[in-house]
Amino acid sequence: MKFERLNFADKSEREYFDQRVLSDEHSFVQQTTKWAESIKDIHGDEPVFCFVEDEDLFLGASLYLFRTEFGNILTSNVQAPTLGTLAYEGDPSRRQEAYDHLLSEVVQFARAQDCVTVSVLSNPFHDEETVLKDAFEPDCGIESFVQTITIDEWFDEEGNVTFEDYNRRTNLSRNVSDARDNGFDVEVSSSMADLEQWYEEIHAARIEELGGTPLPKPMFVNAFEIMADQTLFLVARKDGDLVGGDFCVYDEGGILENVMLSSRSEYFEEGVNFVLIDELLRWCFRNDIRLYDWQSSNPPRGGVYRFKEQWGSDERPFDHYTRILDREAFRDIQSTDRDEVLSAFENHFLAPYHTLVNDEYTIETKEYVSNVTD
Repeated sequence: MKFERLNFADKSEREYFDQRVLSDEHSFVQQTTKWAESIKDIHGDEPVFCFVEDEDLFLGASLYLFRTEFGNILTSNVQAPTLGTLAYEGDPSRRQEAYDHLLSEVVQFARAQDCVTVSVLSNPFHDEETVLKDAFEPDCGIESFVQTITIDEWFDEEGNVTFEDYNRRTNLSRNVSDARDNGFDVEVSSSMADLEQWYEEIHAARIEELGGTPLPKPMFVNAFEIMADQTLFLVARKDGDLVGGDFCVYDEGGILENVMLSSRSEYFEEGVNFVLIDELLRWCFRNDIRLYDWQSSNPPRGGVYRFKEQWGSDERPFDHYTRILDREAFRDIQSTDRDEVLSAFENHFLAPYHTLVNDEYTIETKEYVSNVTD
């Protein structure tokens, strides 16, 4: 079984990697080199895409090397909507062998690059947690989840909605009906001007209302340009004014990832988000999307979780696994001012928060980790 690291400057190698990765029907477009092209320059990440293969199998890994003054990390979770590290195609009986080989090479590479930690993610659509955990031997981790909708469980063959709570008297059906009556116009936009207006006036403003940090603007702009045939930007207008939008990415295998839904808060009561999701699901049906993934929710059982739940979302588990390669350097990071650390590793996964803050070398649920405080 041969191990190779992708020469990212070689277009033919990038195309080969993407083709093999997307041969796994459960892979995400964020595991491709196109996504890497969209995000790598935002914080200076170096794509480390590698694989093992022979005549019977292919296993690819999508990782990023990130250098900071506190030490380097090798991670698959660079920007918020990234999911999955590995893509496997081949003999199921050889999966463990392939994972063992590739991940041993990954850890060896991370050590050679003086990485403090190396982290990988499991795929929520693969039953790979045991294989991945056995091969990677993590020191700590987070048991997380995503919420998803299987499109053919929502519609019949003619495109009529069959989801029960949509067709009887429920909060969902009333909210969608009211939103439809409130005069929103929803359409797919290919306008960069719309995207920039939505980002500045709606997404950034809404996240700041919530006391958070907006996702980096170049992530949206670059993906919109580089991945034009794999992005969906749905916008809602009222009386001609842009009042909401939903930015998504998808692949030809039929998995659509909801990167960010943001609307003006003054239109929440009128149902702007309900009409956007209603139209988005219909777009998925018309465009042969199999799975709609609108990611995880924070807090794990909060209002956003319940909003997704009422649409019939299934919860699928996935895990963050981390190995601490340099304990001394990690202890130095733990003793550094927390705000400095969070700023240095912005939009990157250094280690589970309970490990960073409480020195707990365990694998815990997302709910447990979300309640950890300094």
